[in-house]
Amino acid sequence: MNKKIISLASVLCAGVMAAGTLAGCSGGKDDKTFVSLDINPSVELILDSNDHVVSAYGTNEDGQVLLYGETSAILGKDVDTAIEIITTAAVELGYLNENNKVIEMSATSTVGSRKSDKILEKIDAKLTATADSLGIAVSAESAGAYSLLRKLEAFKAEHPDDTEIQKMTAAEFRLALSATEAGGITLEAAVELDDDELVQYIAEARKDVAEFATKAYNAAKSEAFRLYDSVAQTAIDSVYAVYYTKNLVKHADTAYYGGAYQMYALGARGFDAIADAAEYAGVLASTPLDEEQIAKVLTALGMEESEIEKLKDGNGDITIESIEAYADILFKNSEASAKLEEMKAELTAALNEAESKIKAEIERLSTEYAEEAEAIAASVNATIAAVKATIALLPDSVQNIAEKTIATAVRVMEELEEIAKNGLTVEDLRGYADELRGEADRILSLIREDLSEEDYAELEEMKSEAEAKFADARAAMEQTIAKAEESAREYLESLRSEREAQANA
Repeated sequence: MNKKIISLASVLCAGVMAAGTLAGCSGGKDDKTFVSLDINPSVELILDSNDHVVSAYGTNEDGQVLLYGETSAILGKDVDTAIEIITTAAVELGYLNENNKVIEMSATSTVGSRKSDKILEKIDAKLTATADSLGIAVSAESAGAYSLLRKLEAFKAEHPDDTEIQKMTAAEFRLALSATEAGGITLEAAVELDDDELVQYIAEARKDVAEFATKAYNAAKSEAFRLYDSVAQTAIDSVYAVYYTKNLVKHADTAYYGGAYQMYALGARGFDAIADAAEYAGVLASTPLDEEQIAKVLTALGMEESEIEKLKDGNGDITIESIEAYADILFKNSEASAKLEEMKAELTAALNEAESKIKAEIERLSTEYAEEAEAIAASVNATIAAVKATIALLPDSVQNIAEKTIATAVRVMEELEEIAKNGLTVEDLRGYADELRGEADRILSLIREDLSEEDYAELEEMKSEAEAKFADARAAMEQTIAKAEESAREYLESLRSEREAQANA
């Protein structure tokens, strides 16, 4: 089954947060503008219709370091104030200096290109004025950073026959890429959406992202939710089936509602949790390179072994992301020449080769998650069997309607079984989770209509009792997340302190 295309309704309302939580649909569509700034650091802003910042986030580690401690001063401010704060911090932390004074920027507005151009003019003016007041003459460009262009070239190479992809600009690709980095959507699906849809998607997905949300924090949070959900939330969802079984006579024609909801909720939550875990376990850009790969990168960049520290990230690892951060600064601040283009080409070849190998490793690691997915599927199938048994007891006039209610689950499980023969992917799990969640929400609405206020109160009381049984598990989950936040803050604070010390040395 091809899950490439995701409907706009699911994109905006299914709930997609890279941190592992669910974000609901905001209910209205306000005019917004997406802004990308690549110094390195890389920072993205979402502006409202009044050009005030509604979200600010770093898309790489340096971007997070730059914004750490500054976000509260940026949110809610007009774009001029935000750019002044960002530029000042970039200079104070040594990111903007005489060796790095070119800034790549782009903007996309849901209103159209006229608004985007106006925003870029304001940003350019404030950037140059602020930097000039701090003693640095910067320049802004829109060609796209090396790291972005490398990804774009690779994406085009993967889709040689897609004319729309072949015509994509760096700014268009940056927008689609940002949507995938926000979580819950593949790049292939993102490029099928128009700019307006992508900006709204990113705005929804990024609205609650904390400034301390490092990759390590997101991974720990995702795992904590997964462990809790696998035990506690699954038991809590089963309350619906227990309630309807307990009140079988009272709700004779709708007795299958509880089991059907449990079935869909179990599949949706389980598949999404596994997809989160698989993604965080295999973050390609953050996977350390081996010695052979590093040697090829050093050769491509004409660097000596003694210069290797320049390529390391905050953890002391050399990754595709850390190499690209160095290359972005080097290339955009160098004069164009045939030699420079040769260096870019050689580095691109080295990174593409490393990326291909890492992808293969990540795919091999996915077998453990495939086993978990199969276990979830087995539980869903068992619930389907139980629901079918309940349906068989219903009056003939109701059975046909009831069978249609579980048809999506039956089809999904059959497709999953077939796809699993060739290996499940995160994209498969995300797509099926989206379908199952939609059905779970629909049946939950039917349950609410089916029950009187008194009945619903009884169901809620049963849920509360079930939740109380897992109070310790919830406390353990919250403690794990709190520790992950503490570690993330300490990590970013240490990196920021190091930058300040280096800048003032």
